[in-house]
Amino acid sequence: PDNSRVVQVGNLTTQQVFATLFQQIAQDYADDGGQGGDDVLFFWHGGENAKLGWNAAEVINGADVTGFACKTKPFCAPRCRQRFQPTVLHLPDHWNGHTWKDDDGYDTKHNTTLGDWIQQLGGKVPGNLIPVCHGNGFAFRRKQVALQSLDFWNALYERLTSKDVNHVDFLFAERSWAALLSTPLAAEQADALKGRMISALGIKFDGFPVYTVRHRRREMTGMILWDQPRD
Repeated sequence: PDNSRVVQVGNLTTQQVFATLFQQIAQDYADDGGQGGDDVLFFWHGGENAKLGWNAAEVINGADVTGFACKTKPFCAPRCRQRFQPTVLHLPDHWNGHTWKDDDGYDTKHNTTLGDWIQQLGGKVPGNLIPVCHGNGFAFRRKQVALQSLDFWNALYERLTSKDVNHVDFLFAERSWAALLSTPLAAEQADALKGRMISALGIKFDGFPVYTVRHRRREMTGMILWDQPRD
């Protein structure tokens, strides 16, 4: 479009760019008195394999209906997919307890768990089922930023742009965008979705083998698995 802008930024990660944009969007939304809340914004990180996700129109339509939509399709390793259908939904205890071990090669000395990290920043996430969007591509309605306080968006910006930031902060942020921007499910909705669950990644369920996380950049323990659709 004629009114588009290209902004060049130097030596910033995707999460730092997102945090900067969210801080500005949240402030502008508050200053505008909540106007334009139904506008859909689309963050799309380049370089993603198109086969791993939905097209732009599908993502924007999804966000228009639900408030948030992920571009990348939910994933589990091939052996898992032979039996189960992966979802974006995760059990809250496992999402909150998610961390990165020292042997993953990342600096963890400044971090605890994902849940503690969000709580320390003042963020709020759904208490029943928690969505995760991998891949740094998603769309959302502008009003979804109001699910978090301005203080939170400011604290997140300060954390991700501070001199003490480390790679685990960026990994935690990527796994938090969907939870921070998604409208929490009603209790009856969560119960219905849990009713479809026949297993969860990395957890032992009667009658099923344990399918562990194979690709830590695309999977998390506690992801709800549904029965594979039958023809």
